[in-house]
Amino acid sequence: MRSYHGGNGQMKKKNISVFKKALESLVRERGCVMMKISTEDEGLIQSDVAKIYRELNKIIDIELKVGGPCARGDLLFSREIGISHFIAPMIESSYALHDYLKGVEEVFGAKKVFLGINIETKSAVKHLSEILSADENRRLSQITVGRGDLSKSMGRSPDNMTVINASSRVVKSAKALGYHTSIGGSIEPSNVDKVVEKIAPDFVNTRNFAFSSKIKDLKSSVQSALETEILFCETVGTDLSKRRIAALRERLKKISY
Repeated sequence: MRSYHGGNGQMKKKNISVFKKALESLVRERGCVMMKISTEDEGLIQSDVAKIYRELNKIIDIELKVGGPCARGDLLFSREIGISHFIAPMIESSYALHDYLKGVEEVFGAKKVFLGINIETKSAVKHLSEILSADENRRLSQITVGRGDLSKSMGRSPDNMTVINASSRVVKSAKALGYHTSIGGSIEPSNVDKVVEKIAPDFVNTRNFAFSSKIKDLKSSVQSALETEILFCETVGTDLSKRRIAALRERLKKISY
């Protein structure tokens, strides 16, 4: 697990109780089913990951987005503290998936863990069938489309129909093979209903929170999720999280009812 954290990496005690109450409300009133934290794009260090898990795992399942397909350090540390839900970013080849699954087997053996992957580049979409063929023992549980990076690799915006159609093909193919599916990346109140209608995933996720696509009033749930993410960023308190707060506030400005 990388040591860089873009700040002092210390969870702010004065904020965590406020965040916990908001998270409990998100689970109870908005149907949130998973919280994702990351050593990749959030740059969390081990001490922060451990504290988040200790403080929150009784409220909601915690999923760790590991640093890459071969992030065995993340897996080893997670085993020590009890995390058993993982997602790997940038799976672009059958070899990358094979390496990820091999690492999980080396660390966890036959123990049942929840494994997901991100499909988030033009190349990954093109080679999806080949990639999933590496899951010979069906250890994967979920395929997530990351629209943010996917759209960048295509040179288009996340809500462009080319990106939506590519995302839909991934979801349809993954469902046909029996995997759960999720869609994330630039999810906001103004587009979530269209995203679900056009792509038809089982779940929809903001950077940190996941919801069933079938719950009522997803728009309000996503709004609450983004507001709660601001509290989470304030609690983490790194330079990366401070930049994230500004982006979240801009996204919330787009709300229209």
